[in-house]
Amino acid sequence: MENWNAETTTREIAQAQLTSGETRSYNPLLDLVLLTLTNVGFGLGTNALYDLIKAVFEKKGHKQHIHITQLEQPQRAAGLL
Repeated sequence: MENWNAETTTREIAQAQLTSGETRSYNPLLDLVLLTLTNVGFGLGTNALYDLIKAVFEKKGHKQHIHITQLEQPQRAAGLL
């Protein structure tokens, strides 16, 4: 810090100083719980959206399964059908 403030060019950009901030602790258990709940929440949300879309198609009379196929095309990006 003293070296930064001693140089004229760096001191013109900003001055470095030490401050005492609030103490924070790392809680790996909290991170694990949040990660798990987020993943479960996204999974449930995705399944609910899938079921909603499927119900809309069934109400309109579309009962056949959707099949997704990847096409390999030379000198082009692969496409999905």
